[in-house]
Amino acid sequence: MALLEAEWTNLPQSQRIFPRRSGHTAFSASAKHPTFVFGGYIEQDSDKQGDPPLRQVINDLWKYDAATDHHGWIKQEPSGDIPGPRLVAASAVVNSKAYLIGGWDPETEGTGGSILESVSCLDLDSLQWKELKNFPDGPTSRHIALVLPGAKPKILIHNHRCTGHVWIFDPETESYTQQPTTGQSPGSLGLHAATMLDDTHVLLFGGATKDGTMSNQSHVLNTETWEWKQVVLGKDADCPSPRAGACLVAHNGKYGILFGGAETTDAGLNPKGDVWALQVVDDLDQECTGRWSMLLNEKQGEAFPEPRNAATLSPFDEGQDMDTSKFLLTGGWAPFRRTWDDVFILSIRHSS
Repeated sequence: MALLEAEWTNLPQSQRIFPRRSGHTAFSASAKHPTFVFGGYIEQDSDKQGDPPLRQVINDLWKYDAATDHHGWIKQEPSGDIPGPRLVAASAVVNSKAYLIGGWDPETEGTGGSILESVSCLDLDSLQWKELKNFPDGPTSRHIALVLPGAKPKILIHNHRCTGHVWIFDPETESYTQQPTTGQSPGSLGLHAATMLDDTHVLLFGGATKDGTMSNQSHVLNTETWEWKQVVLGKDADCPSPRAGACLVAHNGKYGILFGGAETTDAGLNPKGDVWALQVVDDLDQECTGRWSMLLNEKQGEAFPEPRNAATLSPFDEGQDMDTSKFLLTGGWAPFRRTWDDVFILSIRHSS
């Protein structure tokens, strides 16, 4: 594995997102365009000293603007059929239109809330929402959505019911296809993380089963053959702990970059702040092998974000070269303890 370096940059002067949040969804047309954030589980300090923070679900829209002197989060005022409050939804952008799929609205505390099957489209130029037909697989949350590149891009959706298939959404016709898959499926998972490793390979990591059992396995889906393969690691190889709600992004078409998530401990959910890189080799006729390397350990001073899960990492372009990738970290929380609104940039580059 080629040596990679990771570095956090704290942007304390940036305008913060308000209220602070976790479980939101983030999307952008490309790394060269602003990042948008929709909804999530917000947290505000109580007016009464000593009382716990106030938390609720929201449906606001924010844009991170790095191209002007503002350099920070700006609240947007969209129009149209604005989706209702939700968290743990999935989103993806095709041709400057963002598609928001499902999610969970906890509603009144103690009711369990509603898992949603609604799908909405946001025109990123006009900021107008449009409600589309419901997701055909029924209510879904804690799932993933990824853009499949090509002359006519489509969106791949994977949720806990996708044990032998994935869903493909065609934005041009606004229709869905159930695409059968073969091989070693990741199984029934939620709160897993995924990214397009290159134009034809999906990389999926971690997540949790319905009973709360967490995974640290990685799987690769070839979108030409539609075969899943579990990534095989060397004996006693280092790898991230089992966790859910992590962030996973791609670097240079060769590496998956993992940040954060929460692991299960006897004391409850423990948020993580480590950064890992996974290099994958997929031989079409043989097994898929991989090697993890920890790039950064837990928080080390103000230059590192606090450990967290339910955050987002979004591609962030500042004119970097092909060997450098930058990502904007937004929100996240230490479950039921603290939520963040800080602004950090994660840089990944090849060692000199």
